[in-house]
Amino acid sequence: MMATPTLPAQPTPAVATARQLFSLGTRARDQFVEVTGEVSRYEGENAFYLEDDYGVGLRIVVSGQRPARDLRVAAAGLVSIDESGNPYIVAQRIVDPTKVEVVKPVEVDTDGDGVLDPADRCAATPANTRVDAVGCPLPIWERHRTAILGGVGLLALALGVAVALRRPSGAPVPMGSSALGGPSASGSAAVDIDEGKTIRVARPDSSQGTLQILPGRLEITGGGDQGRVSDIRFVRDPMAQGEPEMTFGRAGSVSPTHIILKSQTVSRLHAKMRFSGGRWTIQNFSDTNPLMLNGQPVRVDAPPAPLSSGDTIDMGEVSFRFHDR
Repeated sequence: MMATPTLPAQPTPAVATARQLFSLGTRARDQFVEVTGEVSRYEGENAFYLEDDYGVGLRIVVSGQRPARDLRVAAAGLVSIDESGNPYIVAQRIVDPTKVEVVKPVEVDTDGDGVLDPADRCAATPANTRVDAVGCPLPIWERHRTAILGGVGLLALALGVAVALRRPSGAPVPMGSSALGGPSASGSAAVDIDEGKTIRVARPDSSQGTLQILPGRLEITGGGDQGRVSDIRFVRDPMAQGEPEMTFGRAGSVSPTHIILKSQTVSRLHAKMRFSGGRWTIQNFSDTNPLMLNGQPVRVDAPPAPLSSGDTIDMGEVSFRFHDR
């Protein structure tokens, strides 16, 4: 008897309301969300409307049976945009408030890329091709990341050896560097990594001198790392020029001034905080999944927003609360 193939688990959806999705418009496209509401009416043979607590109806497209009218359910799936520019959800699962599945989706994955057909935006993907959350092939850089990084590392090692061999005997090694050109254990680049399920934070090394602690901190309130990763505090990098900054995103190298958020709901560069005039501001850099400040989306073209103690900050499924001390 053949074993049933197991499909990869989908990422955790971001909780949203229909009103929030309509306020985002086309910027909500391809977000993986979960919306809760009451089944208000059917449309055609494979769609129904889910009315949220604000009375806003959102169209839900399903590949299987629809839930009964007047039933309160939570629909999770990818956001698409119709011809009129309105968002709707291609549902991957529908559950009742107790999280019991009330509609079993048709689990069809025609091209075998691990993304079910209702959510797959790139049909007929070649076999053994790495894809993103919507079934489209990853860029060449992402598909061959290990080989590229390995090649870059070998090249850096070869260059470092060449420089070391050319240095005259007894020549001093620059402070904070090794003979191969990388950071030493006592250099300013040394950090302690505080890593949780979603958040990766670098705690700075103070061996190069006293670090200036800046006002403010971020309390982790959502994303799975509450209580696992301590509050994020801000320090001034003595080697950096200009006003202190802190960036957040899925890509990049972890450092005391860059927080990595390991979630598919977070953009490669999602947001930036800056300390200026004695207070922190925050700016959104994500177009597909914008930063939420106190429950309201922040536009990409909006100026940096000043932060006050108690403000809530959402970057995809990761949530913080800002404290000014």
